[in-house]
Amino acid sequence: MEKECVKDYRFFIGIGLTVFSSILLCCVNINSSSNHDEAANVVGGLAIWKYGRFDLYCVNPPITRMMASLPIARLERPDVDWTLYEEHVESDKVGSRPEFSLGLGFVRRNTENLRWYLFIARLSCLPFWLAGCYFIQRWAKELYGEWAGLTALTLWCFSPNLLTWGSMVMPDLPATSLGLMAGYFFWKWLRIPENGNAFVAGVTLGLALLTKLTWVILLPLFPLLWIIWSFFHTGKRSWKLWSSQSGQMFLLLTISLFVLNLGYGFEGTLTKIGHYQFASRMLAGKDSVVEEQHGGNLLAETTFASIPVPFPRNYIVGIDLQKVDFEKGLSSYLNGQWSNHGWWYYYLECAALKIPLGTWGLGILALVFSIIARTPKKTECPEQNVHWLDEMILLLPAIILLIFVSSQTGFSRHFRYVLPAFPFFFIGISRIAEISVKKGKIFKITVVGLLVWSIMSKSINTNITRCFARVF
Repeated sequence: MEKECVKDYRFFIGIGLTVFSSILLCCVNINSSSNHDEAANVVGGLAIWKYGRFDLYCVNPPITRMMASLPIARLERPDVDWTLYEEHVESDKVGSRPEFSLGLGFVRRNTENLRWYLFIARLSCLPFWLAGCYFIQRWAKELYGEWAGLTALTLWCFSPNLLTWGSMVMPDLPATSLGLMAGYFFWKWLRIPENGNAFVAGVTLGLALLTKLTWVILLPLFPLLWIIWSFFHTGKRSWKLWSSQSGQMFLLLTISLFVLNLGYGFEGTLTKIGHYQFASRMLAGKDSVVEEQHGGNLLAETTFASIPVPFPRNYIVGIDLQKVDFEKGLSSYLNGQWSNHGWWYYYLECAALKIPLGTWGLGILALVFSIIARTPKKTECPEQNVHWLDEMILLLPAIILLIFVSSQTGFSRHFRYVLPAFPFFFIGISRIAEISVKKGKIFKITVVGLLVWSIMSKSINTNITRCFARVF
């Protein structure tokens, strides 16, 4: 009976944290003006509902801007001058990016109602936040225990970086939530390899691919993780069992590609690779817009030209245009220094500066105890019984994402690019809460103190005070 009461107590704390953080998110929403990318995202979504085309702001997949702009397009009908976009469609110019000019025009033409439009658009993205709250607690609880689930949720709800970008019409928080969800269901399929679990994992992977181009790394990473899991977790297996799981892995990937293409309305799906006109030096060579040319295709005259691409056309075009930005290089700033290129260590240094020290303290403790607290024998502590493969499935996607993003040194501007890695690390950190339950009073106080320090960091405290003061 006592254990049930404790469990209910933790459940209501989790609900309270979710509700409070959602209110805080709405307060940040109300008190924040539009940023440069946000207005372009809203207009990009409006273009989808008006024209049924996905080429505006295609450097990011469409699910975020579609959700954000739907209530505005159907209920509000803002004033937008589409002349520039229609000229862009008619010219079909390679490398053209009119979304920022259209976004600026949207802001200027809707000055009186702009804050209302932004509020509705931002509020439409709240389900992504709630999904993150649910799945970070669920995965941490199933992996380490109840207190770990509550700790991971707390780190999520009071992360200044997640709160900032979760309150805006940007793809980073949706990518964070749906990437976490995809990772969770993939892990569930590995533990219980059934067709139903493979199907759900495929659907959630497809949804993650629809949030941000960065998650394309999961397409090769998931099969690799499955191979490693199968080899080390169960040892030798029969050919029949291997072939069965291979079929499920194929199903998972096929479903994910179907969901991705469905999100684009199958626009340009299976276009032959030779029919593309690319803008980047990587794909267009000397004809790239980076070389001040009009675009080209290095593969057009090769044997690969007739191969159909199983991705939406604008997904491939988006990757190409994003590569252009990194090849051209953009002005970047770090530690008082301006540069026309980025730095590989930019995101690591930003993490040191922008993540609360309390969170760093919990992370260091969790890392130390993950090394020294393991024993070959089973213990009463569930967090010490977690197989290293489970933690590999948890952490490797975040590590690979961090390495991948850091390797793109054409420019370094936005710490939000590594935001999707946050919940995976938060879950890894949360194991320290379960460890503290079995430790002495001083250790418990230390862990609780670090968690409170993380919650009450200056950025969080300032946001809470400022938002609630302006609302009330």
